[in-house]
Amino acid sequence: SYEALLPYDIVVVQRQINPAMVKLMAALKRRGKVVIAETDDLIERVPLDNPAHAFYKPADVDTYLECIETADGVTVSTPELRYNYSPLNRNTYVLPNYIDFDLRPWPTPTFRNDGLVRLGWTGSASHAADIMILGPVLKELMDKYPNTVYVHYGVADLTSHLVSQYRLPADRIEYIPPESFVLYPS
Repeated sequence: SYEALLPYDIVVVQRQINPAMVKLMAALKRRGKVVIAETDDLIERVPLDNPAHAFYKPADVDTYLECIETADGVTVSTPELRYNYSPLNRNTYVLPNYIDFDLRPWPTPTFRNDGLVRLGWTGSASHAADIMILGPVLKELMDKYPNTVYVHYGVADLTSHLVSQYRLPADRIEYIPPESFVLYPS
């Protein structure tokens, strides 16, 4: 609520599609608060085969873009997003995704000296089209280099589809099932 945000000098909003948020952002700015919009998605161009496509209606996209215009600044995760959103808000900055390794203790990586080269991918079902782009490349690499193994972390169906669609050698596929959000970085 508006009152709950008044003690703060800077308010960060993320991927807002509620029309009331534009009014709230404007009211906060009138009170001298700095409002930052943060995004790591290009929701106005979500591919049709992405499950999120059905979630965002045209009015939602308009509100989202209005929030970006209204904000004092925008942080995005890639230069491509900056290129897309800087015409709407000249104060658009790239803040890349990363893991703060000082945040908590992390397990010591285990290195295997087995002569295999592991190519890994992680992602949700919303990135099915992305992983399919890699299929022909993986096929070529695995055919050319018999010591190459593909490691897939995420949705099992994506792994199965990738292996069958591109006839990847099943004996050189490693699948890691999804973990909880807390364990995911490890």
